[in-house]
Amino acid sequence: MRFSKLMGLAIVLVALAVAINALAFKSAEVTNAATFTVSATDSAALAIKAATTPGTGFTASNLGTGFLTLAITDNMQPNSKYKFSGVFKISNTTASNITGVGYTTTFPAAVGTITLLDASDSTPLSNETLATPGGAIDVDMEITLLSTATTGAKTFNIVITGNQAP
Repeated sequence: MRFSKLMGLAIVLVALAVAINALAFKSAEVTNAATFTVSATDSAALAIKAATTPGTGFTASNLGTGFLTLAITDNMQPNSKYKFSGVFKISNTTASNITGVGYTTTFPAAVGTITLLDASDSTPLSNETLATPGGAIDVDMEITLLSTATTGAKTFNIVITGNQAP
């Protein structure tokens, strides 16, 4: 009889535990006010700076702000190729090498192509290495317009990329 009382008590305890678990919160949503501060940083691994010998045919602004705005001041014609020297300089601001330095662009393919060139040897900017700190590449820019390119202002982005060595 004692065994059956213990067994009954155990069954009641198990049933009680199951009921408590079934009624417990499975998730909760809490809404609190929060304040975030987003700060700009100038500690980027790659810096865009004025070219060692700035060229002509364009104006550069916003240097040192993390991006660069270029305005071409020469008129450009369809079915033409233009080369601008001394457009900007890419500098390494870290204590380690930056490898794989290159770029991507959103220049419209229907208009033509933009090629960034290492000014020291006029080769396309691709997979370059910038030595620790202060290593730099002066950049020239070549714009090739298709014969079907329309006239008027064109807005596009150029993103400089690279990998910081560990």
